[in-house]
Amino acid sequence: YRANTSGAPNFAYEMCVVAAERKGDKSLAGLDLSNWNLAFVGAEPVRAATLDRFAATFADVGFRREAFYPCYGLAEATLMVSGGRRDEPPKLWHDPAGPTRVSCGRACTGNELAIVDVARRTRCDDGVEGEIWVRGASVASGYFGHEQESRETFAATLRDAPQGSPQDETWLRTGDLGCVVAGEVYVTGRDNDTVIKNGIKFAAEDLEHTVEQLRLEPLHPSGCAAFGYDDGDREWLVIVNEIKRGAVAAWNEVGDQVVAAIAAAYGMPADAVIFVQRGSIPRTTSGKIRRSQCRACYEHGGLAEVARHLTGQRA
Repeated sequence: YRANTSGAPNFAYEMCVVAAERKGDKSLAGLDLSNWNLAFVGAEPVRAATLDRFAATFADVGFRREAFYPCYGLAEATLMVSGGRRDEPPKLWHDPAGPTRVSCGRACTGNELAIVDVARRTRCDDGVEGEIWVRGASVASGYFGHEQESRETFAATLRDAPQGSPQDETWLRTGDLGCVVAGEVYVTGRDNDTVIKNGIKFAAEDLEHTVEQLRLEPLHPSGCAAFGYDDGDREWLVIVNEIKRGAVAAWNEVGDQVVAAIAAAYGMPADAVIFVQRGSIPRTTSGKIRRSQCRACYEHGGLAEVARHLTGQRA
């Protein structure tokens, strides 16, 4: 059909690479991506490593890295908030406190975006992570029939609003975390998906990405959920991994590899690595991980558990 525009969340591009690697070069025979000139990436943090691998894997069948279009949006802003310039490769920022980040461009015409220190309700400096707030003509006025939730989400105000701004100027609290560097928006995660361990905050997406990059044979690609779990005595870092259908492995050894990778990347090990059947991790209709629901399933024994690896603990 010579289609030129398509896109997906980051995990879908990763799964395409894994599928191509599993099936071999012959699986690309007859594929022509030379007309694909706008490959949007959104709905979750965009990974530089994923873009690199996808571009390298599909370069021989016509895919150009310049076609990637990382962008940011949400339903409450109906839909797009920021994006880059067409036919320019994605901009990168080497976050000194984390992995290389991919820019989701600048706020679209008619939108204004702020990175906010929620506790102080003031704007963050460049490069400092905070909650993403948005306002503009495309932002909805609230959730139908949910007045309290609407006030909490759509009626946020800044203490450091510029002089002359209307006193009733309100913002949409997105619940997403990010920062702005040189005018470019970098999305880093979700506020309610932040894992706090030993007083330090970690983005669940970063932890999951570290595990997925191990490319361990028994594990299903893009089937990892990371979350914190408070058992009443302390906070645990839990990693849940879906396994491939019919996979059999020495799960303690696989767990050791996951624990070591987390420790090497973040200076702390995972406390528990749980292996579950494919399809056990709760997801949205678009395939994104529901971490809070996964945490609840873990707490109440609702996961189809195959094996459990505990670091220095007994089950």
